[in-house]
Amino acid sequence: MAWSNIGLCANSPNSFSELPSPENFSFDKFNNISLKLELVINQRATGHITEVERIGEQYFLQRQDLIAVGVTAKSLPGTEDRIDVSSIPGVNV
Repeated sequence: MAWSNIGLCANSPNSFSELPSPENFSFDKFNNISLKLELVINQRATGHITEVERIGEQYFLQRQDLIAVGVTAKSLPGTEDRIDVSSIPGVNV
C-alpha cells in the first residue's frame, strides 16, 4: 500500500462553545493532546477511528491500527507498537 497520503479526520465530541475563537486560536493549546480520529489513506476514508496522540509536531498511532486498515507491516518503520507517522517520508498529517 502506498504512503502517498495518510490523513486524519477529527471526530470530536466537543461543542462549538468549547472551541477557541479564531482570533484566540493557537496550536500551542494543542501541543500535547489525545484525539480520536478517522484514518484516511490515499484520500479514502477507512471508517476506522483510532486514538492519535499529538506531542508537539509529532503524531503517534498504534501500529496495529495501521495494519487493520490495510497498511502492510513491512512498509512500517521499526518494530515499536507506537509509531510517529509524521516522521514517515511521504506521509501528510
